Amino acid sequence: VSALAPAVAATQAEVTVAVANVVIWGSLGMIALPHLAHELLGRRSSEAAGTWIGLGVHDTAQVFAAGLSYKQSFDDDVAFRVAAVTKLARNATLFAAIPFLAAQVKRTHPAGAAIVKASSSGSSSAKLFGTAIPPFLLAFLFASAVRSAGDAVFATRWWAETDAPARWNALAKFVGDEVGARHCLGTATAAVGLGTSASVARAAGAAPFLVGGAGAAVVGGVGFACAAL
Repeated sequence: VSALAPAVAATQAEVTVAVANVVIWGSLGMIALPHLAHELLGRRSSEAAGTWIGLGVHDTAQVFAAGLSYKQSFDDDVAFRVAAVTKLARNATLFAAIPFLAAQVKRTHPAGAAIVKASSSGSSSAKLFGTAIPPFLLAFLFASAVRSAGDAVFATRWWAETDAPARWNALAKFVGDEVGARHCLGTATAAVGLGTSASVARAAGAAPFLVGGAGAAVVGGVGFACAAL
């Protein structure tokens, strides 16, 4: 939602309703899916259960919470790790999804296209990296590449007899877990909450939330089919 909003010039009310849908239906999925995944898939395959959780729950934090719940309830670390990797792989696909959805809005909604064009004034590169490809997504891919490259380098025999691999892992854990997950993610989540008004959601009526529920059901169903396969 945060990535697509500037690309399609969404209003604050539209963003609020979308975020509210994620919170409501994602939270329900976070609570129910670990138990459903265990009963329907987890008894045969931890990987399948983790895949369904990673595909069927909306938000990254909700996926991690659902995966952790599964791990603690059923003593299954494999499902937790698979859920986390599946969700992070989904996040990476935003690199293609955001420009595609922005282009669809411009193509199918002439009035919206004018608004998007006006909101994207500036150089062509600024339009590309400021709206169609959000900077935070580039930062995510860059950080993932740095972590992967570091793991690969420090796993070579040149560093085997040194404490460099341990130091690298400690640094990555500190930046990711302490600085990123605990402080940055918490601050970002609070910012979304402070920018979300319950009155706007109430004014939107029930229809957007019924659509959101139908969407959540489709996502959950497709996620189950993929995990089962």
